[in-house]
Formats: sequence, C-alpha cells, structure tokens
Amino acid sequence: MAPQLVPGPLKKALDLLEADPARAWTVDEIASACGIARRTLQRQFRRFIGRMPMGFLRALRLGRARQELLRASGGTSVTDIARRSGFNHVGRFATQYRARYGESPSATLCRNQKKNCRRCRAATAVAGSRAARDCGIAVRLGRPARMACRGHH
Repeated sequence: MAPQLVPGPLKKALDLLEADPARAWTVDEIASACGIARRTLQRQFRRFIGRMPMGFLRALRLGRARQELLRASGGTSVTDIARRSGFNHVGRFATQYRARYGESPSATLCRNQKKNCRRCRAATAVAGSRAARDCGIAVRLGRPARMACRGHH
C-alpha cells in the first residue's frame, strides 16, 4: 500500500509538536499556528495519523520520556524526566507509561542503571537476592541511582 501524502497544515502541526513536545500545547494554539480551524486540524489528525492531536502529543512525549529513561545517568529521577518531557502530573505519567510499555518508569530506569553497575548485574542474576531487592526498593522510593546501589556495595 502506498503511503498517503499529508496535507501541508498537518505537516506543519507535526513539525511544531516534534520540535517542542514539552510545551503546554492546546489544540487551538496548534490550529492557529497552522492557519486552519480546530475541527479541520482534528479531522486531519484522525484521518492521516489515526488519533487526535493531544493523543499524538501524549504518545510523542511518552516515547521521548522512554528514550531518556533508557539513556539516563546516575543522578536522574523519574520525576525530572517526566517534567522535562512535558508531564506535569507524575502519577498520571506513570499510569500512562505502564499502560503503553508494560512496566513502570522506575523499572525502566532501574533496569538501565543496573546494566551499568557490576554488582547489580550480579545481584539480579540471583533471583530474589537481598542486593536485587535493595536496589529495586531504593529506585522505587525515588532515590538517585547512585544511592540505589549503595546498600550492597
């Protein structure tokens, strides 16, 4: 099946959202910036993208947040990443993230940080070990990653 061409105003809307997904966009702002009516923008999103503008923006933000969680360094928290990605309510972010990716944001962050920690890698190889539990608990409590591994080093 050949790809559909996207109308110019919709392309502009997509470019705006991808350039600054953390901004607190409204449908009216996007439509105004693209020079089309709100309903026209919504209709074009539904027809060509398969979802409404805010649904597209949420998916874009979740994707960016996941990439950041997977690349995060030691001192990064889920809250910091959620806010930088445009989520103002961390609880809603976590719920939406879990629904989309099947794990909590803290689990993604912990898994990423455990890859970089030799003792954590060894601990997770032994299912249920005290070190693995301690590391997981610290991350769930929102402690920075460098503290997450402190108890068993």
